[in-house]
Amino acid sequence: MAAARRGTRAAVVLLVCAAALATACGGGDDPAAGGATAESRESPSRRLVDRYLAVAFGNRFGAPPRQLRRWQGVVVVRPTGTPRYEDRFRLRLLVAQLDPVLGVASLDLAEWDDRPADLEIRYLPLQEFTAVAPEHGGDSLSRLHLRTDPDGRLRSALLLLPSDEVVPQYMRDSLLVEGLAACLGLAGGVDEPWDSAFYARPNWDAWSFLPSDLDFVALHYGDALTAGMSRRQVAHRLRSLTSSAAGRR
Repeated sequence: MAAARRGTRAAVVLLVCAAALATACGGGDDPAAGGATAESRESPSRRLVDRYLAVAFGNRFGAPPRQLRRWQGVVVVRPTGTPRYEDRFRLRLLVAQLDPVLGVASLDLAEWDDRPADLEIRYLPLQEFTAVAPEHGGDSLSRLHLRTDPDGRLRSALLLLPSDEVVPQYMRDSLLVEGLAACLGLAGGVDEPWDSAFYARPNWDAWSFLPSDLDFVALHYGDALTAGMSRRQVAHRLRSLTSSAAGRR
Protein backbone atom coordinates (compact mmCIF):
# COMPACT_ATOMS: atom_id res chain seq x y z
CA MET A 1 0.00 0.00 0.00
CA ALA A 2 2.79 2.44 0.94
CA ALA A 3 4.66 1.64 -2.27
CA ALA A 4 1.53 2.34 -4.31
CA ARG A 5 1.12 5.72 -2.62
CA ARG A 6 4.73 6.62 -3.38
CA GLY A 7 4.29 5.50 -6.96
CA THR A 8 1.40 7.92 -7.54
CA ARG A 9 3.06 10.91 -5.88
CA ALA A 10 4.29 12.41 -9.16
CA ALA A 11 0.85 12.08 -10.74
CA VAL A 12 -0.79 13.75 -7.75
CA VAL A 13 1.72 16.60 -7.85
CA LEU A 14 1.07 17.12 -11.55
CA LEU A 15 -2.70 17.11 -11.13
CA VAL A 16 -2.70 19.47 -8.17
CA CYS A 17 -0.39 21.94 -9.89
CA ALA A 18 -2.32 21.70 -13.14
CA ALA A 19 -5.56 22.46 -11.31
CA ALA A 20 -3.97 25.46 -9.63
CA LEU A 21 -2.68 26.77 -12.94
CA ALA A 22 -6.09 26.28 -14.54
CA THR A 23 -7.73 28.24 -11.73
CA ALA A 24 -5.18 31.01 -12.03
CA CYS A 25 -5.85 31.25 -15.76
CA GLY A 26 -9.59 31.63 -15.12
CA GLY A 27 -12.54 30.26 -17.07
CA GLY A 28 -14.81 27.27 -16.53
CA ASP A 29 -16.06 24.44 -18.69
CA ASP A 30 -18.95 26.34 -20.24
CA PRO A 31 -17.98 27.34 -23.82
CA ALA A 32 -20.61 30.07 -23.80
CA ALA A 33 -18.88 31.65 -20.80
CA GLY A 34 -15.45 31.47 -22.41
CA GLY A 35 -14.78 28.14 -20.73
CA ALA A 36 -12.03 25.67 -21.56
CA THR A 37 -12.11 23.26 -24.46
CA ALA A 38 -10.61 19.78 -24.11
CA GLU A 39 -7.42 21.10 -25.70
CA SER A 40 -7.12 24.08 -23.37
CA ARG A 41 -7.88 21.94 -20.31
CA GLU A 42 -4.80 19.91 -21.19
CA SER A 43 -2.57 22.95 -21.48
CA PRO A 44 -2.02 23.67 -17.74
CA SER A 45 -0.56 20.20 -17.14
CA ARG A 46 1.52 20.46 -20.33
CA ARG A 47 2.71 23.86 -19.17
CA LEU A 48 3.66 22.40 -15.80
CA VAL A 49 5.70 19.67 -17.49
CA ASP A 50 7.44 22.25 -19.67
CA ARG A 51 8.29 24.35 -16.60
CA TYR A 52 9.66 21.35 -14.77
CA LEU A 53 11.81 20.44 -17.78
CA ALA A 54 13.18 23.99 -17.85
CA VAL A 55 14.18 23.65 -14.20
CA ALA A 56 15.58 20.10 -14.36
CA PHE A 57 17.40 20.51 -17.70
CA GLY A 58 18.42 24.16 -17.49
CA ASN A 59 21.42 25.59 -15.72
CA ARG A 60 21.99 29.12 -14.53
CA PHE A 61 25.51 28.11 -13.53
CA GLY A 62 26.86 26.73 -16.79
CA ALA A 63 26.02 24.37 -19.65
CA PRO A 64 22.62 22.61 -19.44
CA PRO A 65 22.83 18.93 -18.38
CA ARG A 66 22.05 16.15 -20.84
CA GLN A 67 20.51 13.89 -18.21
CA LEU A 68 18.41 14.14 -15.09
CA ARG A 69 20.67 14.61 -12.08
CA ARG A 70 19.76 13.83 -8.49
CA TRP A 71 21.11 12.51 -5.22
CA GLN A 72 20.36 9.13 -3.68
CA GLY A 73 20.62 8.17 -0.02
CA VAL A 74 21.89 10.40 2.78
CA VAL A 75 23.47 13.69 1.67
CA VAL A 76 25.71 15.40 4.23
CA VAL A 77 25.30 19.19 3.96
CA ARG A 78 27.87 21.45 5.56
CA PRO A 79 28.33 25.24 5.64
CA THR A 80 32.03 26.14 5.67
CA GLY A 81 34.15 29.27 5.46
CA THR A 82 32.72 32.18 7.40
CA PRO A 83 28.91 31.96 7.38
CA ARG A 84 27.00 34.35 9.62
CA TYR A 85 24.58 33.14 12.27
CA GLU A 86 21.79 34.29 9.94
CA ASP A 87 23.22 32.16 7.12
CA ARG A 88 23.24 29.07 9.33
CA PHE A 89 19.72 29.78 10.55
CA ARG A 90 18.40 30.18 7.00
CA LEU A 91 20.10 26.94 5.93
CA ARG A 92 18.43 25.04 8.80
CA LEU A 93 15.03 26.34 7.72
CA LEU A 94 15.62 25.36 4.07
CA VAL A 95 16.82 21.85 4.96
CA ALA A 96 13.73 21.39 7.15
CA GLN A 97 11.56 22.39 4.19
CA LEU A 98 13.29 20.12 1.70
CA ASP A 99 13.89 16.92 3.61
CA PRO A 100 10.23 15.73 3.79
CA VAL A 101 9.81 15.88 -0.02
CA LEU A 102 13.11 14.37 -1.17
CA GLY A 103 11.88 10.80 -1.57
CA VAL A 104 14.95 8.75 -2.57
CA ALA A 105 17.35 11.11 -0.75
CA SER A 106 17.62 12.84 2.61
CA LEU A 107 19.63 15.81 3.88
CA ASP A 108 21.79 15.55 6.99
CA LEU A 109 22.94 18.99 8.12
CA ALA A 110 26.37 18.70 9.73
CA GLU A 111 27.55 21.99 11.22
CA TRP A 112 29.79 21.05 14.11
CA ASP A 113 31.40 17.67 13.36
CA ASP A 114 34.17 16.50 11.03
CA ARG A 115 32.24 14.30 8.59
CA PRO A 116 33.13 14.91 4.93
CA ALA A 117 30.48 16.95 3.15
CA ASP A 118 28.68 15.68 0.09
CA LEU A 119 27.17 19.13 -0.42
CA GLU A 120 29.43 21.95 0.77
CA ILE A 121 28.22 25.55 0.99
CA ARG A 122 31.33 27.67 1.32
CA TYR A 123 31.14 31.35 2.34
CA LEU A 124 34.21 33.31 1.29
CA PRO A 125 35.14 36.73 -0.15
CA LEU A 126 34.11 37.32 -3.75
CA GLN A 127 37.70 37.99 -4.78
CA GLU A 128 38.56 34.36 -3.90
CA PHE A 129 35.84 32.82 -6.08
CA THR A 130 37.96 32.52 -9.22
CA ALA A 131 40.77 30.72 -7.43
CA VAL A 132 38.33 28.07 -6.14
CA ALA A 133 36.07 27.74 -9.19
CA PRO A 134 37.73 29.33 -12.25
CA GLU A 135 35.30 27.90 -14.81
CA HIS A 136 31.91 29.46 -14.36
CA GLY A 137 29.08 30.84 -16.46
CA GLY A 138 26.52 32.04 -13.92
CA ASP A 139 25.88 34.81 -11.43
CA SER A 140 29.05 36.57 -10.29
CA LEU A 141 27.72 36.50 -6.69
CA SER A 142 27.55 32.69 -6.52
CA ARG A 143 29.27 29.76 -8.15
CA LEU A 144 28.44 26.09 -8.33
CA HIS A 145 30.35 22.94 -9.16
CA LEU A 146 28.50 19.61 -9.37
CA ARG A 147 30.07 16.20 -9.90
CA THR A 148 27.83 13.52 -11.40
CA ASP A 149 28.54 9.89 -12.23
CA PRO A 150 27.76 8.46 -15.71
CA ASP A 151 24.31 7.35 -14.51
CA GLY A 152 23.23 10.84 -13.47
CA ARG A 153 23.68 10.36 -9.72
CA LEU A 154 25.09 13.41 -7.99
CA ARG A 155 28.28 12.65 -6.07
CA SER A 156 29.38 16.05 -4.78
CA ALA A 157 28.39 19.69 -4.85
CA LEU A 158 30.30 22.86 -3.99
CA LEU A 159 28.33 26.10 -3.75
CA LEU A 160 30.29 29.32 -3.29
CA LEU A 161 28.49 32.23 -1.62
CA PRO A 162 29.85 35.65 -0.61
CA SER A 163 30.99 36.38 2.92
CA ASP A 164 31.65 40.05 2.14
CA GLU A 165 30.04 42.46 4.59
CA VAL A 166 28.83 44.64 1.71
CA VAL A 167 26.49 41.86 0.54
CA PRO A 168 23.28 42.34 2.59
CA GLN A 169 21.55 39.46 4.30
CA TYR A 170 18.49 39.44 2.05
CA MET A 171 20.79 38.89 -0.95
CA ARG A 172 22.67 36.12 0.86
CA ASP A 173 19.37 34.41 1.71
CA SER A 174 18.22 34.57 -1.91
CA LEU A 175 21.54 33.26 -3.22
CA LEU A 176 21.36 30.40 -0.73
CA VAL A 177 17.86 29.24 -1.66
CA GLU A 178 18.60 29.42 -5.41
CA GLY A 179 21.97 27.73 -4.98
CA LEU A 180 20.63 24.96 -2.76
CA ALA A 181 17.94 24.17 -5.35
CA ALA A 182 20.66 23.98 -8.00
CA CYS A 183 22.69 21.65 -5.76
CA LEU A 184 19.74 19.25 -5.84
CA GLY A 185 19.97 19.03 -9.63
CA LEU A 186 17.35 21.71 -10.28
CA ALA A 187 19.51 24.51 -11.65
CA GLY A 188 17.28 25.95 -14.38
CA GLY A 189 14.94 28.93 -14.28
CA VAL A 190 11.31 29.74 -15.08
CA ASP A 191 9.46 32.99 -15.70
CA GLU A 192 7.07 32.80 -12.71
CA PRO A 193 6.33 33.26 -9.89
CA TRP A 194 8.60 36.15 -9.03
CA ASP A 195 9.38 34.89 -5.49
CA SER A 196 10.20 31.33 -6.56
CA ALA A 197 13.60 29.76 -5.94
CA PHE A 198 13.58 28.99 -9.67
CA TYR A 199 12.72 32.47 -10.96
CA ALA A 200 15.08 33.03 -13.88
CA ARG A 201 15.38 36.82 -13.88
CA PRO A 202 17.57 38.85 -11.51
CA ASN A 203 15.57 39.02 -8.30
CA TRP A 204 16.19 39.16 -4.54
CA ASP A 205 12.76 38.14 -3.26
CA ALA A 206 13.29 34.37 -3.03
CA TRP A 207 14.29 33.59 0.56
CA SER A 208 12.40 30.33 1.08
CA PHE A 209 10.87 27.50 -0.97
CA LEU A 210 7.31 28.08 -2.15
CA PRO A 211 4.82 25.16 -2.11
CA SER A 212 5.13 25.05 -5.91
CA ASP A 213 8.93 24.86 -5.58
CA LEU A 214 8.59 21.91 -3.21
CA ASP A 215 6.26 20.24 -5.73
CA PHE A 216 9.07 20.41 -8.29
CA VAL A 217 11.50 18.90 -5.77
CA ALA A 218 9.03 16.12 -4.88
CA LEU A 219 8.52 15.36 -8.56
CA HIS A 220 12.26 15.35 -9.22
CA TYR A 221 12.94 12.94 -6.34
CA GLY A 222 9.82 10.78 -6.65
CA ASP A 223 9.48 7.25 -7.97
CA ALA A 224 8.23 8.37 -11.39
CA LEU A 225 11.69 9.52 -12.54
CA THR A 226 15.19 8.10 -12.33
CA ALA A 227 18.65 9.63 -12.53
CA GLY A 228 20.17 9.51 -16.01
CA MET A 229 16.92 9.95 -17.95
CA SER A 230 17.13 12.24 -20.97
CA ARG A 231 14.92 15.30 -21.40
CA ARG A 232 12.85 13.42 -24.00
CA GLN A 233 12.40 10.43 -21.70
CA VAL A 234 11.32 12.64 -18.79
CA ALA A 235 8.86 14.57 -20.96
CA HIS A 236 7.29 11.35 -22.27
CA ARG A 237 7.06 9.87 -18.78
CA LEU A 238 5.45 12.92 -17.19
CA ARG A 239 2.97 13.49 -19.99
CA SER A 240 1.96 9.83 -19.85
CA LEU A 241 1.52 10.11 -16.08
CA THR A 242 -0.57 13.23 -16.41
CA SER A 243 -2.81 11.74 -19.10
CA SER A 244 -3.43 8.48 -17.22
CA ALA A 245 -4.05 10.25 -13.91
CA ALA A 246 -6.49 12.67 -15.53
CA GLY A 247 -8.37 9.73 -17.07
CA ARG A 248 -8.89 8.20 -13.60
CA ARG A 249 -10.46 11.34 -12.14
